[in-house]
Amino acid sequence: MNTSRKVTYQPELNLVEIKLVGINTAQDVYDVTYEAIKLSEKYNSLGWLVNSGELIVRASRAELFELPNKLYSLWNLNPTTKIAIIEPKETHTKAKAHFYILATNNLGWQAEIFSSGRKAILWLQET
Repeated sequence: MNTSRKVTYQPELNLVEIKLVGINTAQDVYDVTYEAIKLSEKYNSLGWLVNSGELIVRASRAELFELPNKLYSLWNLNPTTKIAIIEPKETHTKAKAHFYILATNNLGWQAEIFSSGRKAILWLQET
């Protein structure tokens, strides 16, 4: 499986899309997160669609916890940003995604996990 990371702005939906495929480390996840925050600022977008269906994350829960616990604030993520994650297929990555959602919401950010991009986009468009 090829590894790839891509962050793009979707103007028709006013959201930032993060696509992660294959094996990605904590640093890879941090890098795309920082890039997504910068795109969100540039386009005044408050929605993220994280396409992680084909992701295999090689990061510990502690490393993933750094995102909502420290890095979002440090990198000035708008606190009203909604993060929709398309559920990974790989078992360990799926468990880590669910942990991330729980931790993120418990720390006051907004994140949900979805089985499809369509459901995720509908949630992102809710006000």
